[in-house]
Formats: sequence, C-alpha cells, structure tokens
Amino acid sequence: NVWFTLPVGTPTRAQEQHAALAPRTHTAASTWCFAIVDDHPINRLLLRQVLLSHWPNATVHEAEDGDQAIALVNQHALDLVLMDMVMAGMDGIDATQAIRATAAGAQLAILGLTANIHPPDLANFKAAGLDRIMLKPFERAQLLETIETMLTSQPRSAGGS
Repeated sequence: NVWFTLPVGTPTRAQEQHAALAPRTHTAASTWCFAIVDDHPINRLLLRQVLLSHWPNATVHEAEDGDQAIALVNQHALDLVLMDMVMAGMDGIDATQAIRATAAGAQLAILGLTANIHPPDLANFKAAGLDRIMLKPFERAQLLETIETMLTSQPRSAGGS
C-alpha cells in the first residue's frame, strides 16, 4: 500500500513563487491591443503567451517584418508594439522610424526587444523612436512591469479600455 497526502485549498510552494514573480497590475482586465513584430515564430509565440497570460482580454496581432508592422499600425488601433530590432526585410529600426512618421504611430507606445548588445546599434534603435528597450532574453516579470508602465503612461487608443 502506498499512502500520500494532497493539500486541498492551499497554494503549493511553486504556485506561491509563481504568484510572487507576477507583477501586480491594475490593467490585467483591460482590452489592450498589442502587435508583436519579430521574424522568428517562436519569439512571437512566446510573447503572445506572456501577453495573453497576463492580459487575457487583449488582442494580439503579429508581423514578421517591418512592412507588416506598418500595415498593422495603419489597420488597427494598437496600444503597444513589441518590436524586434534585427529582422529579415525591413528591420526594427527602419520600421520604428516609418511608424513614427504616420499619424497612427506618432503617439503609439513602442517597446524595442533585441539580443543585440552593441551600444551603437542600441542607440540607433532607441533614436528611431522607441519608448523603451529591453534585451533578450527578457525576464517575464520585468517585461510585464515595463509593459504595464508603458500602457498606463500613454494616451489610450480606441483599442484599450
């Protein structure tokens, strides 16, 4: 015979640790509209899962390059764009500059994400019109806190509530 005890109604240590890592936010129930721009499908999938796990009512659009990102900005009332720097086709630097030149993108929150640590490249990316920049691989909690700060400090688009 094998006997074991299962805790009922109390969180496990792993659940408590996971909850402690998740930032406390006031916007989790909001209907944000995000765009993820990255040429790697796995990166887009990971970001989509992180966003929707925290903002389950959000809409998430995806683009593989800068040209698709510009189209998304023109087609949707986005609240925030997560922009990769190095992509095939139009890169994140050129895409960010082009988005900032549009009426829809002038005030749009744009978070740059990159694994490139070369200071001149990072400076060019930031100067293209980013609001913030984070290095990959990112920590989930730090990413969520950064996005939360960006969302609550930007004017709301027609997509957020």
